Amino acid sequence: MLFSTSNNGHFPGLRGDGSVESALMADKKRFGAAAPGAHDQSFFYAVLLNGEYFTPEYLISPAESDKSDIQQVGMPKPDAPVMVTPANYSYAMLQFAGEHDAGRRFEWHDRNNARLPMITDRSKRIDHRLATTSLHTTGSSIDSDDWHGNVAWGDNHVTFETSGMFDEEMVQIQGVINRVPDDLFLDQPVGRMGRGGNAKMMHRD
Repeated sequence: MLFSTSNNGHFPGLRGDGSVESALMADKKRFGAAAPGAHDQSFFYAVLLNGEYFTPEYLISPAESDKSDIQQVGMPKPDAPVMVTPANYSYAMLQFAGEHDAGRRFEWHDRNNARLPMITDRSKRIDHRLATTSLHTTGSSIDSDDWHGNVAWGDNHVTFETSGMFDEEMVQIQGVINRVPDDLFLDQPVGRMGRGGNAKMMHRD
């Protein structure tokens, strides 16, 4: 990613020294966002919008059907500063900024990791008791089996996956290959890595 070349290899949401950024204040020319955390990573999108890497319509998947749930963010105006929130984008990303996210935070960097999902289509929760369904299918499983979606990996290749339950050895973090299945949308302890050692994707939790 172009942004990382001027940020010591780190992606938006981390400073050049690898620490987590603070909130981004909105003004008449610049989008704002909450500080990156375990429940909101809108900061990533606000930084890239401010850098004119893309425009707001690109934050919404063509497969997005629920316009009441996801709506395009408006442009900042002198009398109307704009905050980017999870209601403005369709894509989940690797959760890296929470208290237990050290392994994933290490990977939120241009490391060319072909075994780590970085951005995916979001999940759409059926209700709080069920894990996920997707933009592309409607399911009723109690985990992520029914999820279908695009996955952008750490080496920039993209795949379309037909399950959010990844097989063992599909995910690698800090040089350690996970030897157990990995639910993309749940944070599960994995071997000696513990929490933060799995590919937990987050849109809004």
